[in-house]
Amino acid sequence: MRLFQRDYNVLTPEERAEWAKLDHEARLDENGEVMPMGIRKTNFKQLPKAVRHHKGLFPNNYLDIEGLKQVKELEIQIDRFELLLNDGSTSERTILNYINQGNYHLIASILRGYNFGHHNAYMFKEFPLGSSHRPDYLLIGKNSGGYELIFVELESNKGSVTLQDGEFGDVIRKGIRQVEDWNVWLQANYSNLSEYLNRLKKEADSLPTELYTYDSTRIHFVVVAGRRYDYNDLTYSRRRRLKDTNKINVLHYDNLIDLAKSAIGESTY
Repeated sequence: MRLFQRDYNVLTPEERAEWAKLDHEARLDENGEVMPMGIRKTNFKQLPKAVRHHKGLFPNNYLDIEGLKQVKELEIQIDRFELLLNDGSTSERTILNYINQGNYHLIASILRGYNFGHHNAYMFKEFPLGSSHRPDYLLIGKNSGGYELIFVELESNKGSVTLQDGEFGDVIRKGIRQVEDWNVWLQANYSNLSEYLNRLKKEADSLPTELYTYDSTRIHFVVVAGRRYDYNDLTYSRRRRLKDTNKINVLHYDNLIDLAKSAIGESTY
């Protein structure tokens, strides 16, 4: 379930010492005097990477915004993904395998289409909804109003994505049925999701209320299917309506590429 080999719940003595040093420096003014209680300088970006993860609610699923500065690495990640999509033999499983090799930026950038995630963001692979459902990804992002969730389903990049007139084809309809099933499950079993998240969080922290209590306004769904050339004006009209009425956003894989490119070098998702 965690994204990284390293367990960020545990810090080395060196990382804790550096954290303590930076924490002390954040409390000093320009003259080296300790500032009044509650006043401190912001130094989050200067913290060691492991500490940034450790401070998060879900340390092993934290999306480190400092990684957005790795311009060349992210550009290569996106270019290789585009080559993969352009290969006619690429399957849905091949796409998932590529992303799960650590190329998480491609999914994390979906947050760019929403107004949350700029305070804190987390990503989970194959998040279980009971024993019957397993979304490919769950994104959890925070804004000033608290946390919201995006459940993501990746479908095929080819096949009957749309019909000749632009109506949704079998590939998109399959994804929509999938997320509709998730939505039904969540309404009846949200406490089970909360229990699972509770096991993944940092031991010293508590889950916020919005991750304990079902609130449909905080839950969103994304289905990714096909390529840009599969969609026309009617497809986009159907997509807008579905997002407005059901909070299901249908994207094509070129949307993922566009979003991933737009996030490079930014200060947050």
